[in-house]
Order: sequence, then C-alpha cells, then structure tokens
Amino acid sequence: MQKELQRVLIVDDDPMSIDFMVRHISSVLSSEITSFQNPLEAYDWAHDNECDLVIIDYRMPEMSGIDLVRKLKRLDKYVSVPMMLVTSDNTRGNIPEAFDAGFTDYVFKPFQRAEFLARVNNALSLRAANKILEFDKKNLEYKIRKATQELLDKDVRHRLVIEATNEGIWDWDIKTSEVFYSRKWCEILGYQMGEVPNTAIFWTSRVKEEDLYILTGAIDNHIMGKTDQIDCTYRMVHKKGYDIWVHTQGKSLRDETGQAVRLIGAHADISELKESQQELAYSALHDTLTGLPNRSLLMERLQQALLRFKRDPDSLFTLMFIDLDKFKDINDTYGHGAGDKILKSIATLLVKSSRDLDTVARIGGDEYVVLLENTTTENSAKKYLARIYEELNKPIEVAGHEVKLGLSTGVVLANSNHLNADQILQDADVALYEAKDRGRNQAIFFEQTMKELPPRKKQLLESLGDALVKGEMEIYYQPIVCLKTK
Repeated sequence: MQKELQRVLIVDDDPMSIDFMVRHISSVLSSEITSFQNPLEAYDWAHDNECDLVIIDYRMPEMSGIDLVRKLKRLDKYVSVPMMLVTSDNTRGNIPEAFDAGFTDYVFKPFQRAEFLARVNNALSLRAANKILEFDKKNLEYKIRKATQELLDKDVRHRLVIEATNEGIWDWDIKTSEVFYSRKWCEILGYQMGEVPNTAIFWTSRVKEEDLYILTGAIDNHIMGKTDQIDCTYRMVHKKGYDIWVHTQGKSLRDETGQAVRLIGAHADISELKESQQELAYSALHDTLTGLPNRSLLMERLQQALLRFKRDPDSLFTLMFIDLDKFKDINDTYGHGAGDKILKSIATLLVKSSRDLDTVARIGGDEYVVLLENTTTENSAKKYLARIYEELNKPIEVAGHEVKLGLSTGVVLANSNHLNADQILQDADVALYEAKDRGRNQAIFFEQTMKELPPRKKQLLESLGDALVKGEMEIYYQPIVCLKTK
C-alpha cells in the first residue's frame, strides 16, 4: 500500500493558535494542513474533502467544538478519523462530554510544544496503522469471496485453487469435522502440510488458552446466524514456541434449511502490525528520554490511587514532586547531552529507590513525580526521601567533571479533602516552591497555610503592581565589564 501524505484539519477562531499548530506540525511532519477560523466553513469543507486528523478548539462563537464534532461524526468519511480537542479549561471538566461527542484525545492551552507534537504524531500514526489494517481487511475479504466462489465447484478443483493462492485458506466440513488447511496456513505456524492433521482440534490446540474463547465464540455466533461472518483476532503458538497474532475471517455455506454445513475462510499473520500498535500505545504513555511514565499515565494512576483511597481509607499514598536545582546551569555549562545523561541518572536513582508497586514519572524537563502506594505515615515517605538524598551526596561524573546535584521536593500525603488527581499534584507543586523559597535541596511536606500569602508579601505584590501601572518605577541596566577582555 503506497504511503500517502497525511492531511490535518485545524478549526480554531484564534489565528495565533492556528499559526502555532501549523508552524510546529509542519516543522516535524510531512503533512497537508487546512485551517479555518469559522467552524461553519470548516464543516462545509469537510463535506467534499477527507483528512486523517481534526484538531478543534472547544470554545468558538459560531459553534462549539463539541457541536462541530457531532456533526462531523455523522459524515461517513469522518467516522473513524481521530478528533483532538483544544481547550484552556485545565480542570478537565469538559473532557467527559468531549469524549462522548466523539473526541479521541485532547491538549491544553497554552500549548506545550513537545506534548502537542507527541499527541499529533500518535494520532496520525494510529490513523495510518488503522488504514493499513482496513486495506488488508478488504483485500482479505475479497480473496475469501473469490476462494468461496471457487469452492462451490468440484472438490478437486477448489483444492487446486486454494493451493495456488498464497493465503492461509481453511475449509471446514461441519458434517465430517474434517478441516482442509492450505500450504500457507501451515507455513504461518511453521509447519509443512504433511505435518498438520485435517482436524479442528489441531487448530484449537494451537490457540493460546486465554484467547480460545475469542475464536470459538466467533465461530459459534456465526453458525447460529448471529453474525454475518467470522471475524476475530487472537494469538496462536508457532511451532518454535513463540506467540503470533492471527486475524481470521470466514463465511458459512448453508443448506436449503439454513443449516451451516461448511465454513470457509482465511487467516493472516498480523504480528508486525500488533507490535507497531503496542509500540505506539507505549510511546503515548511514556517519556522518550528516560522510559518513565509520562504525565498522562501518572495522572491516570494517581486518579486510580485516589479512588482506592476513597473506597478504603487505609489505602493511603504519598505524592512527591521533585525538581532538579539549577539544572539550566548544567545544560549551559556542559551541554544538553550531559544534561540528558543526568536526567537518565536521576530516573534510575528514583526507580532504584522505589518499589514495584510505586510509580516514578517524568512530567517535564527536569521535573519528576513519585507516587508511593501504601504509605501509612509521614515516616514512610521520609525513609524514601532519605535514601534519595543519601545517594545524591555522591557526585555524578559528567563530561569528565564531577557534578553534585540538589533536589527540591514537595510532598503531599493523601487526605479526604482531595477531590481529584489535579488537586493533589497542585498541592505537591505548592510544597515544591516552598522548598525552593527556603533555600532549595530539601523536601517540604505540604500544609494548607502554604496556599495563603503572608500579609506583608501580599501587600508588597499589590504595591508593586500598582507602581508599574502608575509609572512609579524605573528600570536601569548596569553592565559589568571585565577590563582585561572588555
């Protein structure tokens, strides 16, 4: 199947947002981008054009993004096209409604370039994989129909036709329980034709035990007339012992009473496609540099931990928001390659210090989050922190130099006041900045009073704001010049 240029449709009433999306997508992907500020114009365009990804703003004056998606999903050509929501509502309050309407992903404003491009790339990659699968599926259906027509002729003739094809054709005589397997069917599992008995039990015995219900259910439902055809995907065991993914399709031949007397179909090895889909799913939930879970996977696990805690108050957990102190100085001094090495080293250290049931995630440049499950007391969290800070006393060698790192950490213990995962992460962030304000390289546990500005600081902030507005402040720049080098 020839690789096509992927097409993207962007609908956003903000021209600056459109410019950001077009510019950054074009910088890394070979794609054809069409944009509209008016959703009604975009809908008219969609009637006559197809695309592989639609990115839509949530709030627009003429029509909301959710209403536009509902209208697009009524068009046959857009039923399977991925839709991405752009929203500035980071409370996620509109996300459930968006998914119900037909959105498949979302991204927040203001845009984070890396996250935005990762989500766009994943959506387009999955779309491309699905188009290949649809193409293969239609091709397989055509070959099955062709083979079925040939099988209506004399038995000898249809055997010759099957052997002439390069597909995994099978022919099951229900009355005699005899199954004919083509040469390709046998080869897919690593066998020669003479090694495979013409029995159904050989087929089912090679199916992974936990997947057997998928195949038998698809066959039974078709024989009983509940489905138009057999269509299922499952795992089989190759002769050499490893698993392969197989996609099976088939149709029944029925007698004058409507009773199924024969099943004819084919199966194909789709292991490579499955592996590609699994890799895409993994990359969507993990950080590319360290391999740690990313923000999306972290928030999912954090929300699950909170739900468990709501059901069982003894299922306490702790969240730690960790930031490397003065990491920018390391990048500026030793280069980004050295910075990446440090980021990987910190990831290894955090994982080594945690347990299998905990989650260590990288959610930003030098920002990590650790979710400690089943931590019943503050002392449990302190023991984990002690291990980390003890390890950090040992310098890390970077570009021939020994670098000693510092970590600032904000810690939150789960409590009944937390309503969602975002709130817990926000509290940890508040504690993190408190740690930085107190001199860095230390861990601070969150307290509710941290959200309240001291009266003097609040008054100073308000006064500075007023002074800037009223022109009561002047800014001067005083250069410092080296007399030797000028």
